[in-house]
Amino acid sequence: MTREIRRIQPFSAVRVGFFFGLAFGFVFGLFNGMIVSFIAQTYGPSFLPPGSESVGELGGGALIVLAIFAALMFSLLWAFTGLIFALLYNLIAGWFGGIEFSVIDHPDATPVPTTDSTDDEDDPHE
Repeated sequence: MTREIRRIQPFSAVRVGFFFGLAFGFVFGLFNGMIVSFIAQTYGPSFLPPGSESVGELGGGALIVLAIFAALMFSLLWAFTGLIFALLYNLIAGWFGGIEFSVIDHPDATPVPTTDSTDDEDDPHE
């Protein structure tokens, strides 16, 4: 059975983008903060610009604040990107059709009733 994704709800794409941006931004900020701190401590003032010697003394609290700030920035960026891509996908899918994928029905699978069914011909309970 072939199915087609014709529309992506923009708010759904924003939620998913926000979540992934939050998670990846936190990891990115924490990882980059540790790298900058390591480089500052290892190579010292010869590797840093003048006046930034205190970067090597970043503690755990500063790294967490950096990670939270990066997570917030990434979440906003990814949420906005998800919105733009969802709107673009909906526009292009309206012109050329959506992504098609195949579904294999297994005879031993128990159908799960859905509450948001807009297609009555696929309802297994009728």
